[in-house]
Amino acid sequence: MNNLDCGDRDSLGVFQQRPSMGWGTPEEIRNVDYAATKFFERAIRSEQNHPGYAAGEIAQSVQVSCCPDRYTAAEAKARSLVAEVETSQPNPAPVRASVSVIGWGDGVQVFGKGSPSGHVFQKPYNPSAGWQDWSDLDGVVSGTPVEVKYQDMLHVFAVGSPSKHLFQKTYSVSSGWGSWIDLGGEIDGTPTVVQHGTALHVFARGAGNNKLFQKSFIPGSGWTNWIDHGGLIEATPSVIAYQDGLHVFAVGSPSKHLFQKSWGPSTGWTDWVDHGGEITGTPALFQYGNQLHVFAVGTPSYGLFQKAFTPGSGWTGWIGHDGVLG
Repeated sequence: MNNLDCGDRDSLGVFQQRPSMGWGTPEEIRNVDYAATKFFERAIRSEQNHPGYAAGEIAQSVQVSCCPDRYTAAEAKARSLVAEVETSQPNPAPVRASVSVIGWGDGVQVFGKGSPSGHVFQKPYNPSAGWQDWSDLDGVVSGTPVEVKYQDMLHVFAVGSPSKHLFQKTYSVSSGWGSWIDLGGEIDGTPTVVQHGTALHVFARGAGNNKLFQKSFIPGSGWTNWIDHGGLIEATPSVIAYQDGLHVFAVGSPSKHLFQKSWGPSTGWTDWVDHGGEITGTPALFQYGNQLHVFAVGTPSYGLFQKAFTPGSGWTGWIGHDGVLG
């Protein structure tokens, strides 16, 4: 590959991009990182607009070459080069999607879904040994695994594929990793786990019906059955233990409003409360002093919005913050 300072007309660099066609200045185009980034930005947009295009067709739509067939002819060689680079790495990362992190002992543990196996992978760090290699924990899952420290053990939860059951795997210092346990259910997305008192609670969105479901572990009794809390939610719920209770927040479908469902030891579960707004995704929850704060991405603006609860005063209206997230 040659980073040329010449080419057809004013074409330059490894991609033969032209300053006169809006690719950048000559100096920028000769910068391989810049040129590659610009190419892939346009290639990703092309793939989104033309999902049926092959790799060579995407390349041609970006480059607009006088010889469009040459990209398809070079695809096999390009794939072999990529494979050669991947296999030449001392320990190529098997994870190709979102990861989750939890503190454990004096270090941290990173977990993610492996590709293409779908297994859960773990990468540990501690100050004395540094980063260790990825470990394959087996299982075939969809989405990102989640972790919690509970009863002196590390618990990993993930949605199985293709069953859509909830699966659990536990680790203890004395026994190491146990086997995956099938907790049933039929759920989508990423589960949310929270400890309240001595109990452990898992919340998730039902597959096919978009209801909120809960499953709890009670010491001395074991796991409850799945509890159907109804509602109609469009994404992973968020849960927080606040003021001696549990509070679940989720984006309603199709309204895009923020909805809340709460549990207290003397009141049990409330009905769903509509907090309005027009948001998307999974809301983020944070306790600051005695206040509860909810942050979410607005739709279609993709701005950041906040709503806060103060004991004695109740909920504020939605507060918009600058920025575009998306």
